[in-house]
Amino acid sequence: MPAWPASLPSPFFPDVAIEPQEMVARTNMEKGPPRTRVLTWATPTTYSLRAWFNREQYGVFEAWHRYTLKNGSLWFDLMLPGGAGTQSVTALMLEWQARSRSNRSVAGFEVNFKVLTRSRPMMSEAELGPYL
Repeated sequence: MPAWPASLPSPFFPDVAIEPQEMVARTNMEKGPPRTRVLTWATPTTYSLRAWFNREQYGVFEAWHRYTLKNGSLWFDLMLPGGAGTQSVTALMLEWQARSRSNRSVAGFEVNFKVLTRSRPMMSEAELGPYL
């Protein structure tokens, strides 16, 4: 499976948006509370991320997205933060956009992108126990 290129800086997370998808179905009943059922224990989650690249790194990112990820159609490994720290997850690039920026005396590209993960990095049920 492809991975985030080692030659590129990791996406940074000061303003990361984490959007978990609800995997519970609810059915309203004629009387009483709604019934619920778990569709899957997987926790698909969308992350909005940002990275800052110089010109050469941006070229690597564009080519990696096009040739390695087949224009974003393939899953890849990426390190993402979560409640259990930063962990490797499997992600799919949903969309991205780049803007040419000058940050003081450094010119480069700010790349904002969204990825979908199959599961979100979080502590296990066993690790949760001592906190309850």
